[in-house]
Amino acid sequence: MPFIVTAVTAIAGAISGVLAAGGIGAALLRIGGTLLLSYAAQALMPKPQTTMQPRTVTIREPVVPRDLVYGRTRKGGVIVFLHSSGSDNKFLDMVIVLATHRVKSIGAIYFEGEVAVNAAGTAQGRWAGKVVVEKKLGAANQTAFEGLRAALPDKWTENHRLRGCAAIRLRLTYHQDTFPGGIPNITVDLEGKDDIWDPRTQTVGYSENPALCLADYMANPTWGIGARIGQPDGIDEMSLVEAANICDETVSSCRRWIRAALCLQRSDHPLGSPEDDHRRDALFLRRALRLLGRVLAHPYGGLARA
Repeated sequence: MPFIVTAVTAIAGAISGVLAAGGIGAALLRIGGTLLLSYAAQALMPKPQTTMQPRTVTIREPVVPRDLVYGRTRKGGVIVFLHSSGSDNKFLDMVIVLATHRVKSIGAIYFEGEVAVNAAGTAQGRWAGKVVVEKKLGAANQTAFEGLRAALPDKWTENHRLRGCAAIRLRLTYHQDTFPGGIPNITVDLEGKDDIWDPRTQTVGYSENPALCLADYMANPTWGIGARIGQPDGIDEMSLVEAANICDETVSSCRRWIRAALCLQRSDHPLGSPEDDHRRDALFLRRALRLLGRVLAHPYGGLARA
């Protein structure tokens, strides 16, 4: 039988991973001290009506939180296009937005936790010949999915560019043995935001350095709090350099924590008030700083969690 289109009701994206080890807690607390104290006070306000759900779910909803991805992770996304075609609706085309910014890379694609498409874009195992994929990294000047335009010119045009959004297009060919349960849950390996400022090298690029990632979030005027790096009312640059250097130190038993991916989620609901925005920012910062405080470096290179 053809695909049965269903909506999965969950919100993708959550704070995951650990920000850093070593002395980063003390160093980051010096970054924009006055600003952080202000937001710490706001964190005492009632929590916003925003929930953080597991990120390994792909959903279809009209209004969803903005997904920001720092570092490496596997995550779901938001289905923004879904259309069946062909004889008996055997083809299902979908577009899934993974992040609302440019990313470094989109890797392997998983169906129900199994690798269905490798990082090179080749379908594997029972999905071979049944899945076609296109990828867009979220560049400001990216073009529309060419394969989707060719297959459905009346549905997806050259103006459907998804500029600034990292996304994939999938075409699934139905077969009862390949897709016995209909549309599978889809997750994707991702290397996240790739325009992070590093004051040590005066360059921008991809980084898994937790201090630089947190500073990038805080400095962003759109989804962060506009605390610009190096500005009197923002983030102290020398403190950021110190924190970033600590994060780059190699401690064998902590390395997997230092390199852990950080998925940040902030809800940009169109009906939200300025007070809700402040509470959301405060909630994120409180959780991020709490993670910093709970990750402690052991004197002999071990890792202790409070």
